[in-house]
Amino acid sequence: MQNVHASRCSTCPCPIFFVTLHSINKRFCFSPCIGERDFGSFQLAIRIGWFDCLYLFFDISLICRCHKQCYMDKKVKKCLLIVFCSLLSSAVYAHNNSKSKSSFDWHPIMEAIIQVESEGNPRAVKGNSCGAMQITPILVKDCNKILKKRNSKKRYTLADRFSVKKSKEMFLLIQSYYNPTNNIEKAIRAWNGGNNYSVRNTQNYYKKVMKCLRNAS
Repeated sequence: MQNVHASRCSTCPCPIFFVTLHSINKRFCFSPCIGERDFGSFQLAIRIGWFDCLYLFFDISLICRCHKQCYMDKKVKKCLLIVFCSLLSSAVYAHNNSKSKSSFDWHPIMEAIIQVESEGNPRAVKGNSCGAMQITPILVKDCNKILKKRNSKKRYTLADRFSVKKSKEMFLLIQSYYNPTNNIEKAIRAWNGGNNYSVRNTQNYYKKVMKCLRNAS
């Protein structure tokens, strides 16, 4: 989860804590006298869990008690408190940020895409594309790969393309994997031109979907 070790400060008796969080590939340096020095990019958006914070706090506490050159004076306690509070704030921010992303409303965009793709006809067929959202066999296969990576037993079939509900599920699955920032323009263009879409080739499609969105609002 993380490694913590301590050494003596070069200018005073204060210990320096070197913290490595392997889960986010970040390394930080803390000391009561010099404050926090960042060997990565310590931002509140760091995605760590609650237990990372607790384990880190206890690891550093253990070092202070066991390391021969460390001592638990007021400065060290203050340093520990700063470290713990910073990581705790990070966890809270990440939790709230993740919650807000998962609650993003894709419904209007999906309805607009359905109107452009099939005019709302769940039985529409055009070449290899089928259903209200005109889903291809390649996209169904891609969805199943994502489910497999997430250790889900659920799988979609080609027949599921004729179900509006399951078509929307596949759309949302694709967005959660390829578009975690919920970029609407990216979602629309990629649905038409794939993940490596060309802005020029998807421009007309994008305009049509945006027009449907405006008319619906």
